Amino acid sequence: MGAFPNHQWAIPLNFTFGKTVIWSGRPWKLSMEVNYFVENADSFGPERFVGFNVAPVVENVLASWFKWIFSGAAKIGDLMLDHAY
Repeated sequence: MGAFPNHQWAIPLNFTFGKTVIWSGRPWKLSMEVNYFVENADSFGPERFVGFNVAPVVENVLASWFKWIFSGAAKIGDLMLDHAY
């Protein structure tokens, strides 16, 4: 027998809808998700559920960090090419 002897698995069907809005000058991401389980391992688990999410949209610090690194690396590379003999 394997890890799931009686074929105990779930098949979820998920739909997500989202929109970004501006409130007081700050962007916010609003979304709603609807989940329906087509197949469920037991009768105890959920058959369907709805979720709501509200999250502020913030600056991606890693993106600006990578931009800074790669722009700095390009400048160093240009300097090295200028002084090649």
